Formats: sequence, C-alpha cells, structure tokens
Amino acid sequence: MGSRILLFTGLILFSTAFLYSQPGTVQWSFRAGDDIRTSPAIGPDRTIYFGSNDNKVYALHPDGTKKWTFSAGGMIRSSPAIGQDAIMYVGSHDNTLYALHPDGTQQWTFHADDAIASSPAIGSHGTIYVGSLDNRVYAIDPGGTEQWHFDTGGDIWSSPAVGADGTIYIGNVDEKFFAINPDGTKEWVLNVGMPVTELPAIGADSTIYVSGSKFLAINPDGTQQWSHSGSCGSPVIGEDGTIYVGFIERYLYAFNPDGTIQWKFDGLDKWNTHGWHLMSIPVLGHDGTIFFGVYQRDEGVTDAPLYAIHADGTEKWSLAEIGGTEVCPAIGDDGTLYVVYENSLNAIECSSMGLADSPWPRSRGNNRNTGQYDYVPTHVHQETGKLANTHVLQQNFPNPFNAQTTIVYSLPRQAKAKLVVYNLLGQEIATLVDQVKPAGKYTVRFDASNLSNGIYTYRLFAGSGVITRKMLLLK
Repeated sequence: MGSRILLFTGLILFSTAFLYSQPGTVQWSFRAGDDIRTSPAIGPDRTIYFGSNDNKVYALHPDGTKKWTFSAGGMIRSSPAIGQDAIMYVGSHDNTLYALHPDGTQQWTFHADDAIASSPAIGSHGTIYVGSLDNRVYAIDPGGTEQWHFDTGGDIWSSPAVGADGTIYIGNVDEKFFAINPDGTKEWVLNVGMPVTELPAIGADSTIYVSGSKFLAINPDGTQQWSHSGSCGSPVIGEDGTIYVGFIERYLYAFNPDGTIQWKFDGLDKWNTHGWHLMSIPVLGHDGTIFFGVYQRDEGVTDAPLYAIHADGTEKWSLAEIGGTEVCPAIGDDGTLYVVYENSLNAIECSSMGLADSPWPRSRGNNRNTGQYDYVPTHVHQETGKLANTHVLQQNFPNPFNAQTTIVYSLPRQAKAKLVVYNLLGQEIATLVDQVKPAGKYTVRFDASNLSNGIYTYRLFAGSGVITRKMLLLK
C-alpha cells in the first residue's frame, strides 16, 4: 500500500498501512485450536507465550506469526511464567509442570498427583512454586527436583504470589488463605469465608489483596485490614498505591490503600444491550492508562468492548471488534497490548510503552508472569536528580523525528551497557553503545539519515535487564 498524508490541527503525520496505527487499532490476530484461558507472557526477546484448551503451548513472534508449538498431555489453564534464564514454566491438566527452552524443546517435567490449573510463580533464587488440585503447593528447584510440598487441605485453582521476603501466598477452594515460609512451613492461615480461585496481589507496604465473592486487604501478619462486598477478579496496583479491581456487577473500582473508593467506571454504560459481566483483570500501562474488558460467553456475542481509561476514571477509547477479554492482557515495551478473546490472541496498538512503574501492574506481577514482588522504581527522582535503583531508558526526543534524535539512558551502578536499534522485523539496524559504563546519565545521538520512514525500536541491555522503546522516523 502506498503512503498517505494525514492532517490534524496543522500537524503533518506520515504513515503507511503497515508501519503506523492509532491507539485501539488491531495489528494482528492469531487463532489457537481452542479457547485460551491463560494470560500471555512476554519473553526477553519479545516472544509471546500462551496456552490453550487444545493442549498446546504457543510461542509467537512479535509480528503474530507462529514461532513454535508444544503439545502437552492435557489442556492448559496455567499461565506460562518465564524465569531469568528465559526458561518457560507451564502447568497442564495432565498433572504435569513443564519446563521448556526458548526454542520450545522440553528441559524437564514434574508430576503432581492431580491437574495443575495454577499458574507457577518464580522466587528470587529461581525456585518454582505451583499449586495443584491434589491440594498441595509444590516448591521445585530450577533443575526440576521437588524441594518440599505443603498440603492446604483443599483444591488449588488460585496461583501463588511471592512477597519481597520470599513468603508464598496462596488460597484454596476450602476458604483458606495461606502464608508459607520459603522453607515450606506454615507462617499463618486465615479463614477468608470464600473459595479463593483468583490471583492475589502484593502492595508496596506488603498488604496482600485477595479476590473472590468479596475483596479483602490482608496485613502481612495475617489479620484482615478491610473488605468490600461483591464478586470480583484479580486486582492490580498503581504506582501511588491505588488498587484497581473489576467487579462482576459491571464496575471497575479504584480503591485507596485504606479501602475507600476513589472512583468507579461503568463498563456497561455504552454497551448494555447484552448484559455483559465486567470481570476482566485490568492491566496498567506505563503512561498511566488502565486497560480492561468486559465479556460474555453467550453464543454469538462478539462485540463486547475493551476499554482504555485515564487514571482519573474517564474513558480514553474503547474497542468492540475483538469481543472483549476475560484474562489479563500484557503490554509490550513497543506499545503493543496483547488481548485474549475465546481462541484468539489479538495485538492492539495502545501507545503505552510497557507496564506501569508500579508494585503490581498485572495479575501475575509483570510481563513474565512470575508472580513475584520484585518492584524497584525505574524513574530518576525529579527533585533530587538521584539515580533510581535500576537502569532507565527514556523516550527519545524529538519523536517523531526527522533524521536525528536523542536517546538518554541512566545506570545506577557500573554495568556493561548495550544500546541497539531494530526495525519492526527485529533486524538490528545500529549498535549505538556496547561497553562497560560507570554509574551515570548518558546522552546518545542517533542518525537515521540513511533509513526509510517508519517505526523503529531501541533496546537497552544493562545488567540482567532489558528495556525497549519505540520511535517514529518521519522525513
């Protein structure tokens, strides 16, 4: 397709059909062989992983083409989790936890005594924690050997969350919520008065948030802090401590940490012809946008909406063409929102470059679905100018740019830094930095005089972390 010139309030924007799209535009859709009931995970190389009821684990390239599939012995209801070594862990209804290499080959398997519908969590030392319908929580070392198991006395459909101190939190269908020490001993148990099948979240103050037929805030010592009535999905937590929860009644709530309500957004206000249920788990974007959907499993309902709303609870945009979503979306560092509906994974332009810099921006904590509280703010303190505790990659400026642009990055300590520019096919265009750098803030000029117009990504590798951002070249 040819290029076209778009005029908006005097600003000239160049675009091509395959290089640029407005927020809320579907970029591609991929269909699995059966329903997808898992939240997608994003690997360090931007590979997207998810499981399906067709017994398969899928790995997709960022452009939506299939990289590989792996056939398990049962349906996959367990969301994949990705370790620091890029090994992917996923449970199956064939009672098996699979460890898969990035190329889709099997590293090892671990067998429970019943189906594994729980999504695995990964601790700071690489230990994998997963629940099973045999009532047990298992701790498995990175080599696939069981370290210990803990019997909760009830089926486990929920998934574990790992606190900053290594405590494992998980609930069961017998209305119990547990805190388990890293050595497998019980720290405490709380009777929460409801089956726990949703995923807990952990705040910056170590408060644990638990969902079900009501919403609970639990202190780190196991005492209840506050509650709110109503059936709801898993919560997520913003940078300022605001907790966002979707309720089946139709509203997305924003709670203050003390349990008072900031605002609620009516998910059915414009779309009430089918009586959808608001039960999607929200995800928080880096620019402060909250994404969530409503869904209805009734046959033939395909226009349930996906919403993008501002942090104050007002609507930013909505999209009805994909049919809503049931599980928590993921947000890539390139501004792509990955949304599941029935048997489709949809890639949507969202303009939010990755997840929010917050304690728990997704239902599994991060894009790798590790379920671990590992939050460290990534911004530079605006008042003191001191470096944060991790590396920072700022948005290039100007953006869009004509031929030349500036990229700023910061390192909190000496590290090997590599700054690379890629095209949308993932091909390396230029290496701007590749050397050991002392702690500090650095500015790099990128000259794209010899490149074609379009979207490019730039990626900072430093220490064990990777940050990716997107820029638009318009000559």
